[in-house]
Amino acid sequence: MRRFRFGLDPYLGLLRQQQSAAESTLMELRDREATLRSSSDRLVAKRDESFAVETSQRLAAGEDLAALDRWRSRLSDQAVQCRQEAEEVLKPIAEAQRSLSVIQRRVKLVERLRESQLTAHQKRVDRQVDTEAAELFLSQHRRDFA
Repeated sequence: MRRFRFGLDPYLGLLRQQQSAAESTLMELRDREATLRSSSDRLVAKRDESFAVETSQRLAAGEDLAALDRWRSRLSDQAVQCRQEAEEVLKPIAEAQRSLSVIQRRVKLVERLRESQLTAHQKRVDRQVDTEAAELFLSQHRRDFA
């Protein structure tokens, strides 16, 4: 009997490549979001730290206070910008997750189809082997009785 050959193996290989690419894209997007969020958190922490320094040193000069206030404002703006960029990355992350789930479903479906066809092929092979064994057995017994 012929060896099992699944006609969709090339397609399954392509789907697995797409799945791998989609997973890496999703990981990159998640890393980018985490980087942006941590940058925002660092900027906020740095700004908050400057409040603690100010109260401990009791800065009195008006120019120093104005410069410190501008610096804090810039840090706050940068933190907000990082947060906004992180939020903007969420939409591509959701799209990448949807795309990945579609690809994963296709891979599972094709794998299940492959398994069912392999099982059917194996049953045909088993039936053929049983038939040939029965024929061989009967042909040997006919010679013994003839």
